[in-house]
Amino acid sequence: MPGKTAVLGLRERKKARTRGSIREHAMRLFLQQGFAQTSVEQIAEAAEVSPSTFFRYFPTKEDVVLADDLDPILLAALASQPTELPPLVALRRAVHSTLQALTPEDVEREQERQRLIFAVPELRAAILMQLYSSIDMIAGAVAQRIAHPDRASWPPGAIMARMDADEIRRIYLQFMVERGHVVIPRAPLIPHNDPTTLFTGSGMQPLLPYLLGQDHPDGHRLTDSQTCLRVQDIDEVGDNRHTTFFEMLGNWSLGDYFKTEQLAQFWEFLTERVGLDPNRIYVSCFSGDPINGIPKDTESAAIWTELFATAGISADQVDLGTEEHGGEVGSQGARIAFYSKKNWWCRGGKAENMPVGEPGGPDSEVFYLYPAIEHDPAYGRHCHQNCDCGRFIELGNSVFMEYKKDETGFEPLPRRNVDYGGGLARIAAASIDSPDVYRINLLWPIIDKLQELSGKSYETDTTAMRVISDHLRGATFLAVDGVKPSNKEQGYVMRRLVRRAVRYAFDLGLEQNFFPQIIPTVAQMYAKDYPEVVERGETVIATLVREEQAFRRTLRKGIKQLNTYAETGLSGTELFTLYDTYGFPVELSTEEARKAEIPVSPQWRAEFDAKMAEQRARSQGASKMRLQPLAEAAGGVTRA
Repeated sequence: MPGKTAVLGLRERKKARTRGSIREHAMRLFLQQGFAQTSVEQIAEAAEVSPSTFFRYFPTKEDVVLADDLDPILLAALASQPTELPPLVALRRAVHSTLQALTPEDVEREQERQRLIFAVPELRAAILMQLYSSIDMIAGAVAQRIAHPDRASWPPGAIMARMDADEIRRIYLQFMVERGHVVIPRAPLIPHNDPTTLFTGSGMQPLLPYLLGQDHPDGHRLTDSQTCLRVQDIDEVGDNRHTTFFEMLGNWSLGDYFKTEQLAQFWEFLTERVGLDPNRIYVSCFSGDPINGIPKDTESAAIWTELFATAGISADQVDLGTEEHGGEVGSQGARIAFYSKKNWWCRGGKAENMPVGEPGGPDSEVFYLYPAIEHDPAYGRHCHQNCDCGRFIELGNSVFMEYKKDETGFEPLPRRNVDYGGGLARIAAASIDSPDVYRINLLWPIIDKLQELSGKSYETDTTAMRVISDHLRGATFLAVDGVKPSNKEQGYVMRRLVRRAVRYAFDLGLEQNFFPQIIPTVAQMYAKDYPEVVERGETVIATLVREEQAFRRTLRKGIKQLNTYAETGLSGTELFTLYDTYGFPVELSTEEARKAEIPVSPQWRAEFDAKMAEQRARSQGASKMRLQPLAEAAGGVTRA
């Protein structure tokens, strides 16, 4: 073990030297020939590394200048101050000790960095945001000392540093680059060469061939922030945490590191980079599958126990097995809860459904506790990590692909992989200590605009504003990726999102077209990180406004027609009429019926499908009748 520690230390020192060399040569070139005139290729050549090596350490050219290494040093110095000191005295001493530790070379490099920042307008704007974040982080640390003067020490992880989602995305990618990962671009929402699914629903989906054994051109360590769409969550949209459109932070190890490094770096990112309170972090692990001979994941549990111990937290364990059993007995305060099927990953969902040759493995989820939320007994007598009451919110999941299904059971994979996915919105919400993901900077500007346009408040019309903001953001990105509203596949989902948003806008009193006011707000939110949203803005607005106008022409009549079925109820026949005549997606009609307590026939789907088949048959017959005279006419011309 000592040898391994020494090797890791040597590796980290080598990485630090490479990173420092790249930064030193980059700053020299920036100051000599200008920031805009210096390319990544020139920096790489000067530092005697490849461009891909540059991107392993810095996601963008801007990050060479903006990366600030003093914040964690200052926070660590503050944490080391005696608890009996008054908070401001502790802060002054921490600042003094940090400055004393700087060498003349450190000071000169910082002066060069500041000169460059204030010479380049785009860097100047970014550093102001970074400065605000640093002040906010330090203020949070001081506030913690004031609120809890008896706490023995304040590690950086105990400091709630309020960060917006854009900053978290940036520091996550930078964090992974520092650990040898290459940033890969987001994949479109429409999967490429994958007929099994309509949308990209997770970060790992575009990488599946490489997780199954192919070599990735960018190496064995990858990272990204992937835009995703999951329509199966559409009925949940309206609560405080579900959205159809979301971003998934991801990192992958393709036959490289495994459980120890993955769980440690996720813990470090959450507690030291984002600044979440480790006392509110809980986890889950795989409880094993005796039938298939797969052991309990005690290795991950042991790693978590050590990580919690670094923050002075005792990590008790409880074996819950199923979510239902968890609701009966609760987690009993345990930090680590074991579940069976909930903590097993494979494409089929269950180990018994996996075909021969399919990879799978245990996973470990991380949750954040919101103690102010009371447990809802509707979800079970007691609360536990995987309870849906909202006290525990999942932040991310690390999948450890280490098994392959064979004829008799499972065998170890020759190349073990790590697949991590974390919800950007949920981590950002935790950073501002809010269980409501709609209050983050990638959703709240839309809600703020809705309040302005409608004259109503988020507190009184919460559900409507959540649905509209989520659906229009999702529809915007679908339009950016080339989808158009239609009655088939991706186009039908887009139509459903748009028309559901229009329906909820009706409840807010927004009876005129309002998309032209909302879509630019969405584009502005993503302008820096996804410039294609702005570049295709006019096309997006035109596409969505046409759909909004088409539905508004029949919306009021459709709602009136639906209410006429209050006594008789809805069968597939009435649902087809609402769809065919008034443009109501069938799911929207059934949702409206539930809200109005209008009974719906249990056989509505079969009845509706039968009406659709009749309509298609009539359309095909009409097409044949139209084509026959044309064919005859064409034949006559040919004969002539």
